[in-house]
Amino acid sequence: GKDRFNGQIFSQKPHIEEHKQFVLRTSGNDYRGTRFKDCLNAYLIRNLGIDYMAYQPVQLFINGQYWGLYNLREKINKHYLCYNHNADFDSSSIIMGRWVRQHGSAKDYMRMYRFFENLDTMDNSAYEKAKSMLDIRNYINYRAVQIFLNNSDSRGNIRYWNSRDLDGKFRMIFYDSDHSHGKYTRKFLEACLSDKRTHWYNPRWSTMYLVKLMEHPKFKEEFVGQLAHLLNSTLHYDTINYAVDRFVKLYENELPRDRELLPRYFRNSAISESNWLKKVDEIRKFAKLRSVHLRAEIDRLITGKGTYVLKIKGDTGSVVINGNSPIQLPFQGIYFKGVKLEVKAVGNDRLDFTGWLDGEKGSIRILYGGSDTITLEPKFKPVEVPVETPQIVSQIDADARSGVSPKISTKRSEEKTDGLLVYLSYVLITSGFVLIVAYYRRRAKLSQSV
Repeated sequence: GKDRFNGQIFSQKPHIEEHKQFVLRTSGNDYRGTRFKDCLNAYLIRNLGIDYMAYQPVQLFINGQYWGLYNLREKINKHYLCYNHNADFDSSSIIMGRWVRQHGSAKDYMRMYRFFENLDTMDNSAYEKAKSMLDIRNYINYRAVQIFLNNSDSRGNIRYWNSRDLDGKFRMIFYDSDHSHGKYTRKFLEACLSDKRTHWYNPRWSTMYLVKLMEHPKFKEEFVGQLAHLLNSTLHYDTINYAVDRFVKLYENELPRDRELLPRYFRNSAISESNWLKKVDEIRKFAKLRSVHLRAEIDRLITGKGTYVLKIKGDTGSVVINGNSPIQLPFQGIYFKGVKLEVKAVGNDRLDFTGWLDGEKGSIRILYGGSDTITLEPKFKPVEVPVETPQIVSQIDADARSGVSPKISTKRSEEKTDGLLVYLSYVLITSGFVLIVAYYRRRAKLSQSV
């Protein structure tokens, strides 16, 4: 029989139309919670360049008997790398936790691990070496998201992957975040920056990479700047609340059925609808309050200069902040004083950037937050599309010289030719009809005379 499932299953990854294996997840720690925490988090990070397990809520039936609502997920293995990155089996690897080899060879990873473990100082040369082994922006996004989500279980649920037939750099795979959210006041950033174990969830090997990288000022600046921007975009309350609404619509009608139709001996394990709604509200509350506490922790541990509000006015165009995805205007966010921020105004096929309202001409502005509020306004103008006069006939002279019959090359010319042909056809048909009528009339007269 076939050893593949054919067809598009996950709407988040429509380009994947073949699947080797799936995972049916009960949502782990979140089974008696929302049932969608990990799927929600995957949805939020889908555009950050972090690998994640695509999802699809499904009803499970075993021998025709209903067994509840589950989440169908991608399985992380060599086939995942093949389908998501076209990575070759023989040249790719997946490492779990501290250094457990799941697939491929562990040599590249152990080389990176030993480099960080034995490193005394993260100077410029060491940082360049680290960048050659680890995708820095990918790692920053991964760590920033885990810190915001307060995912204490991320210390063990770590997967790195690389492929030597691509660039060989290690990147992160996001999965199993069912233990995320929770207490929004937890000082999780402090635990992740500790070079000593202070809790069960921060053994030294799990914090080593971030602790060593933070010694380099360029990485520290990029990490803080990116984390600040994510709090204003991907991890903003409005973004998360909108996403929660989407998942509530997916699950709210199925969960009462889940409790009602489960086998009797399994029914008590299902969450009630009222408790489920409470768990959903807990996520909304976490999303609303977490940023306030995390910004305070960043300022206390790293920056120490406070924050400022960035306002970018406008009703057209967009800006790119720190190389992230374009943001439509207007925009407002909170950033850290003393930390470099790059704001680039970008047009599109309908708008050209013409400068800033304060007179600056370059499209890129570098900010360090010198005041409590900074207001910018990029200016755009509509792209002028030149009006072309249609050409009636072209290449006649050139074709004549080459002995080729002249050709009509424009649409208007073709339309005129088509019209002429229609007119001539009408004349010929009419003339033929008149001749036929005249013939039969003459023949009738001759018959009468005889």
